[in-house]
Amino acid sequence: MKEFVEQVGIKDNASLAALDLERTLKPEARYYLPLKRSDAISLNKGTVEDFMTLKGIGKKTAEKIVDYRKSHVYTCLEDIMNVEGIGEKRYLAYRDQLCL
Repeated sequence: MKEFVEQVGIKDNASLAALDLERTLKPEARYYLPLKRSDAISLNKGTVEDFMTLKGIGKKTAEKIVDYRKSHVYTCLEDIMNVEGIGEKRYLAYRDQLCL
């Protein structure tokens, strides 16, 4: 991923914190790079309270997001869809507010 980013470049307002630069790119895969936000919530460091600030996320789902990382590292924003109760629709609603 790092070599790809260096070759193609990115806009100044893109959030590199949303990418795992050590990740191996997969052919024909899509990668989403949101804009930089000072209030982005880290999937790997955010608290239950942080995730509860997202519209529609209650304490139970926020705890599932935090609990997931006890046995897995979030390597991309899409990994949040591995959490029970978070499907593609919710991911799409939240992805601009998240980072790794």
